[in-house]
Amino acid sequence: MDDELPLLLVSSLTKHFGGIKAVDDISFSVKRGEVTGIIGPNGAGKTTLFNLITGFVRPDAGKITFKGRDITHESTANIVRSGIARTFQLVRPFLNLTVEENIKIPTILSSKKFSSSPEKIVKKVVEMVGLERKAGEKANTLTHAELKMLEVGRAVVTKPDLLLLDEPYGGLSRNELSTVTNVISRLSSEGITILIIEHRLSELMKNVRRVLVMDQGKIIADGQPEEVVRINRVVEAYLGAKYREVQEDAAEGE
Repeated sequence: MDDELPLLLVSSLTKHFGGIKAVDDISFSVKRGEVTGIIGPNGAGKTTLFNLITGFVRPDAGKITFKGRDITHESTANIVRSGIARTFQLVRPFLNLTVEENIKIPTILSSKKFSSSPEKIVKKVVEMVGLERKAGEKANTLTHAELKMLEVGRAVVTKPDLLLLDEPYGGLSRNELSTVTNVISRLSSEGITILIIEHRLSELMKNVRRVLVMDQGKIIADGQPEEVVRINRVVEAYLGAKYREVQEDAAEGE
């Protein structure tokens, strides 16, 4: 029965900062196993939405239900324990700790989830995010792409049912993009439901089958990628040159 319910249900969620409506009466649901993209211009409210879901800020109105339970006013720690984890646009690892040590730290918060030792879980996660060759190296020796994967690993080690990725492709070179795409695909194959905020649309579309478009705090479109990028309101609000980039990439692949 639980599998028939949405994993995540957001109902009339609203958050104001002064006179600015960062999130304006948003409602949507996410099914278990989905990989969903969230796109929109800067200031559309995407990261605020993530902050609300993960308890970093409190809504002015609305409700967030996860696995059938109201988590709207739960602490961030309890939300992580319930099965939601996230990454941030700016990676902030413990630079003087090794990759394994960085990834092990969050296991303290979710120790009751582990059927085996945290060390075994950490080793598996290090492999999942492609950092096994750097496991014993300090974080201050990693490339930007490797730091991004370390950030993902620190979220994944909490064994989330729902993973929120905030611009996982940000700042990466074209040569580094495929690494992230492969890791996201691997995480999805492990059964993790994923929400991705991303501006690099051509890469995002390789991972997702559904896209939510935000503008001025509202969801203005929700559908399959190829449908969403053809909606006039979406093109006017956000895409423009990015839309042409997606179209050109699609044409090259034909």
